[in-house]
Amino acid sequence: MCTVGMHLDVTLGANEELRFRQKYSKLLRRLAKELPLDRQELDSLVIIYYKHMKIAEKKAMTKIQFQELLHSALDLTDSLSVFRVTATACKSIGPYVKLEEFIRVMALFLKGTFEEKIKFCYKCYVVTTVDATIRRDVMFRNLKGTVFTRNLDEDSDDIIRDLVDLIQAKMELHRDGKITLEEYKESVQSNSLLLEFLGPCVPSRMASRAFLSTFTDKLGKF
Repeated sequence: MCTVGMHLDVTLGANEELRFRQKYSKLLRRLAKELPLDRQELDSLVIIYYKHMKIAEKKAMTKIQFQELLHSALDLTDSLSVFRVTATACKSIGPYVKLEEFIRVMALFLKGTFEEKIKFCYKCYVVTTVDATIRRDVMFRNLKGTVFTRNLDEDSDDIIRDLVDLIQAKMELHRDGKITLEEYKESVQSNSLLLEFLGPCVPSRMASRAFLSTFTDKLGKF
């Protein structure tokens, strides 16, 4: 559907909206060829980005605004998850999120393939590592705070260490002290429940569908 000249948001002036969309028309034409979004969906994401920029009176959406969007609109409420996603999706140095970064990660959240989500989740888990692999310390750090016990004689750290042992036995195929992307991918393809085994990195299908339904009726299968 062509949306050039169409007024998509009644809370913005038609000329104001059109000027911003035209400013990035070249970028949007390129992204339309690369991403699983139609032009109306792309334009809607541009407007969401612009409205955040306008509210903050900044030159771009801020990373804080992006994190608030993850929390309020996409149900990623865990602070560690929000940090991982932001650090992975927004490579720009400084406090801002580029429009292209925003659109690309939203396209992945809303209409990305399972293969794309596997790669993204792995990148989230290794975003602060040196060798881009998942080692024991990475697993322990990501699982810390997820295990609680009412038994005063039972140490939650010991429970996490036992859990890490189980994960390694299941997913560390080469027994070399680390889980590579290939090992992670193979494990997740065998059992999709392992996709976010160290915590959320992508919105749930329900959250993605609810967000997408605010600006399109092309929701696909659910």
